[in-house]
Amino acid sequence: MFLEAPGAPSSATELTISKASAFAAYLCSGKHGYAEFVEIRNDPESGRETVVCDVAVEVSQDRVNPILDRERLAVSFDPQDDQMPEVVSLRADFPWVPHLNQRESEFPRSLCLYELPYSTVKLRWTPTGYVERIRQWLSLTAEGRLHQEDQPLEHVFLGAFPPLILPSDFLQTINREPGPNEGMTYFGVHAVGASPQDITGFVVTNPKLAGMHVRPDHVATAVLAAPQKHGVIRNTPTTLREVINVMNEVNVDLLHILRQRIRHWRDADAAVIGARLVLVLIFPKMREEGKPEETWEWDMWGFLLLDCLRDVGSKLGIWEVTPGGTIATLIVPDADRSAEIAVQIVSPVTQLTKAMAARYNGILDDQRKCAMVGIGALGSMTLLNLARKGFGFWSIIDDDLMMPHNGARHALPVVGSGAPKVVGVKQLIDVLYEDSAVAAISRANILRPGTAEAALNAVFNDADVIVDCSADVAAARHLALDVKSHARRLSLFLSPSGEQLVLLLEDARRAITLDSLEMQFYRMLLSVEVLNDHYASAGNMLRYGRSCRDLSAILSADAITLFAGIGSRAIERLLADEKPIIRVWKTASDFSVESFDTSPRASFQMAVAGFSIVWDEAIVEKLMWLRGEKLPKETGGALLGSWDLSRQILYIVDVTGAPQDSVERRTAFIRGSKDLSTWIDAISRITGKAVEYVGEWHSHPDGYSTHQSGDDRQVFRWIDEHLSIDGLPAVMLIVGRKELRWISGTGGDGDVWNCPN
Repeated sequence: MFLEAPGAPSSATELTISKASAFAAYLCSGKHGYAEFVEIRNDPESGRETVVCDVAVEVSQDRVNPILDRERLAVSFDPQDDQMPEVVSLRADFPWVPHLNQRESEFPRSLCLYELPYSTVKLRWTPTGYVERIRQWLSLTAEGRLHQEDQPLEHVFLGAFPPLILPSDFLQTINREPGPNEGMTYFGVHAVGASPQDITGFVVTNPKLAGMHVRPDHVATAVLAAPQKHGVIRNTPTTLREVINVMNEVNVDLLHILRQRIRHWRDADAAVIGARLVLVLIFPKMREEGKPEETWEWDMWGFLLLDCLRDVGSKLGIWEVTPGGTIATLIVPDADRSAEIAVQIVSPVTQLTKAMAARYNGILDDQRKCAMVGIGALGSMTLLNLARKGFGFWSIIDDDLMMPHNGARHALPVVGSGAPKVVGVKQLIDVLYEDSAVAAISRANILRPGTAEAALNAVFNDADVIVDCSADVAAARHLALDVKSHARRLSLFLSPSGEQLVLLLEDARRAITLDSLEMQFYRMLLSVEVLNDHYASAGNMLRYGRSCRDLSAILSADAITLFAGIGSRAIERLLADEKPIIRVWKTASDFSVESFDTSPRASFQMAVAGFSIVWDEAIVEKLMWLRGEKLPKETGGALLGSWDLSRQILYIVDVTGAPQDSVERRTAFIRGSKDLSTWIDAISRITGKAVEYVGEWHSHPDGYSTHQSGDDRQVFRWIDEHLSIDGLPAVMLIVGRKELRWISGTGGDGDVWNCPN
């Protein structure tokens, strides 16, 4: 027995819709051996044209759903071609299965063929492809394989409906005790839209969001049903009576529940009767009978009652409304006129949580505790990206105020000017989702913490990762050397021009600390020619105030945004690896980005004459190579490094070979000076004046110790005289076959470091 297709009988020659004509012609041509033309229908009122056909289906003898070997279908085409051609089954007993579209009437049942929107499908729509998709849908449905295990269980509405945005923990707060208060009594909802006539959605009042502390213009109530297998609502209700009938089918007396609840609400708060009601029906879903309910996959339906509660109460027989507007509650309910109450479908969805944000970004919900120091333009944008991704729980540290000029590049809007940046950034993050990703904020300068010192120490001690975005060498050194914490340290900063981003990341064991990575980064600038211009634009500044320090760098907002995106992804991805990282990203004139890496090398430290000297494996390897190239003669050159006099540390960044005019003999070395000063000046420029001449080195051949000769002592005195002008200690290094001898202070015998085997 077949249902009648919509419209009146017509002929193929009368078709005016191009897709309908093409579809009918294809079926009539006989080119498809498994689809047969039946008839044409035309609906003058809607303008839709329908092609009826029989489709042969590949099915096995053992079928999960009763799909027949041959199904009669009607394919209806929209005259504007704005909607997917609708395919309905004309079989009167076609089964209720997953992936059916909801319609105003249950029959004929409409097949939901695609997850993609029609605007995408129609780019490659052909009659052949559509027939094959129909046959595939029927075949997979027969086998019970169309609906995948990870897919939601609910069916699909035809059309778009305003959302009802619920708290993320909504399902966990439902009262499951039986009775009229099962589910939830009522909660405030406010409509969102340009005007009362243009409502785009409904949001449960959230006290976290500014401006939402208003009396709700709608209220909502939830009603919980017993667990169901797949769909319960098989057509689109248009009145409250139809919704009540659906709930009767699952043994829920919705009329009785609403009468009790609305009466109770009015007694508790008379003002509520002016609001409209949003009804949320909740169906715990199970895929198979007897299996546990899938609480994470509950089916929720929402219906907005288009009458206010005053009129709803009257039509449900709870009370009478007098001509003067007075409400008289009835002891015995009057007649039910719920068929007069129109309903509109709304789509319940829950608010975003941190864990959900992580899932939407394709990452795990990261629980590590992170502290960010410095939330200027780069820091604020990077932090917002990481927070949106659900990455980490953050403590934010910065003593700066938001100033008007910051609004050109900062994540905060200019309306926040004058307030601490930490406060504004926390507020931005707090409204990203319902739970919070900010553990603490501190308006403090880590170099001069004052009364905040104990609180800062507690934050750092509790952190798993400390992210430095201060763009301040002093702050980075403090975090690397002075802060006592197990936390891994990371530094992220831009070049003065904003065209390069640098990331320095310690290894998980902190064997190579941030200060050593800084020095190896300087050496990377010297060795990678395209990075020589890293500090080239230093000095491009604008004055925003009257103080001598009221200067701001000229940087492009899109460069900040670009590198904040790269930086946030790098932080999230690279922290998963335990290795140390030195990486630079550089933009080109065509807006492409290239990355450069250098492998961090193990660092060494030795106390010499009251201060510490720090160097690394690459320095040792270069020294040994330079020495080996000139054996059996001596050779040497200049030591290049950086002083931290506040901590009495000398970092050796690089060494030079012997200038061309040097004298190299078996028992003597006299360093020449050809081009050396030019090279040292270039090193200072390339490293932003961080690296300078700090001393001399020379080698002793095999068979000779590294003890100083008389000539060596004279060289040391020369170094001491030269550097003492700047108040710096003299340093000399003698390189032997298996040892380094560092000489400083009074120029005594020095301290020996034995090279690892």
